[in-house]
Amino acid sequence: MRILHQHQNAEVTAITSRALQGKKISEVFPNMAGISDLVYSLPDDKALFDCNIVFFATPHGVAMNSSESFLDKGIKVIDLGADFRINDADLWSQWYNMEHSQSALLEEAVYGQPETRRDAIKEARLIANPGCYPTAVLLALKPLL
Repeated sequence: MRILHQHQNAEVTAITSRALQGKKISEVFPNMAGISDLVYSLPDDKALFDCNIVFFATPHGVAMNSSESFLDKGIKVIDLGADFRINDADLWSQWYNMEHSQSALLEEAVYGQPETRRDAIKEARLIANPGCYPTAVLLALKPLL
C-alpha cells in the first residue's frame, strides 16, 4: 500500500476488510501514518465500482467469486492470491482442494509476471499475480530460454 500510495499514476481510494471495518489503515499499520487516512470498509462497498482497478488480497475462492462483477463494469482486476494462477480448473482444484467456479475467467487471466508477460499484462482485464516461488524459479531460468 505504501508503494502504491506513492506512485504518481495511482490513487488509492478504498480499502476493505470485514475484520478491520471502521479502522484507519494507520491504526493497523503505523508506518502508514501521515501517508493515508483511509478507513477500512466492507468488501461490498459500492465505492469499489468507482475504481479503475481492484486488487484482491484474499483467501482462495474470494476473487474467483467476486471478480466478474468488476470485470463486467470495465474495472480491471489484479488477484494477488491464487485464484487465477493456474489456467486449468481441474488442476487448480487438485492443488487447492476446492472447485474453481470461474473456468471461463481462468482462460482469460494473464499470468502477471512483467519480466515475461509485459505486453499481455497491458491489455489484460484480469491479472493473476504470480507467487514468490514460481517468480524466483522463472526469473532464474529466463536467461536460459
